[in-house]
Amino acid sequence: MKPEHKELYQALEDAKTDSIRLTALLELALVFSNENFVEGWKFSNEALLLATKLRDEPARAKSFEGMASASWKLAEYSMSLEHFADALEIYRAQDDAYGVARCFCGMGIICGSVDEFITALEYFEEGLAASKEADRPQLTASITGNIGSVYFNFGQYRQAMDCFQLGLDYYQDLSLLPGAANMLSGMAGVHVFLAEYQLGLDKIEKAIAIHLKANHIVGYAVARMNRGITLHRMGRITEAEQELLSTLDYARSVELKSAEFDILAHLVEFYTELGKPDKIAFYSELHADGITEAKKQTLKMKNERLKHRAILNSYRKTN
Repeated sequence: MKPEHKELYQALEDAKTDSIRLTALLELALVFSNENFVEGWKFSNEALLLATKLRDEPARAKSFEGMASASWKLAEYSMSLEHFADALEIYRAQDDAYGVARCFCGMGIICGSVDEFITALEYFEEGLAASKEADRPQLTASITGNIGSVYFNFGQYRQAMDCFQLGLDYYQDLSLLPGAANMLSGMAGVHVFLAEYQLGLDKIEKAIAIHLKANHIVGYAVARMNRGITLHRMGRITEAEQELLSTLDYARSVELKSAEFDILAHLVEFYTELGKPDKIAFYSELHADGITEAKKQTLKMKNERLKHRAILNSYRKTN
């Protein structure tokens, strides 16, 4: 157990009041939001129950948002959208533009993940307006980059590159390197699609180094997956295979299901192009098994959520 985790667990154990316990739960949820997504979801869910008991609306919104973030990283997109919608309702009632912007950004990312790009763009535009209203340049940079990703999927590469460059400028002005790395990854994607492979690979390498140094799990996994895909496009088959398989091991080690499913899908495509039926069957089965296991985990999470549904409904009727 990391020292900082031990301190937070101790603070939770030593909490003398519900209010102090709630603060500890939210801090644990935040810490695990980028390390252990199932635990992050559980802490957020427990915080939600306590925040509802205390009628603490800001804490309820943060709890819903924490559950949404964890669900997204576990590739449970419908559940994540539900949680973001619950948080958004509270943030709007409180006139919290920053909270509204975060929720719209999260909802846009989820819609983009399931190829609902028109809806994703609508959410991102709502989030961008709210972020500017709240004067949150870091979030504005993130949403700008996400809009770039939508343009990329629309085939509007110049607009995509403009968004990534603008996002990169924002992040560099703020001296936020992990965000800058995300923009470099986006720009690399455009280069690779336009067959400018070496330009793309150079930007990916820079992004990987930044994410590794910052211990940014999601960005690191995605950038490494993109390195494998780029090497494949360059015809460097052995290196591409090694990178994709190594990145799959990494995604599994940190329980990053969303990246794991994407990597497995790319491996199926990779071996299909190479004409290796045994490999195709093996990784196709792993992909299917992963989805089945994710559904089991989702059921456990939903059962925990249902335990609290009566309390939540009672709260809404009396609030």
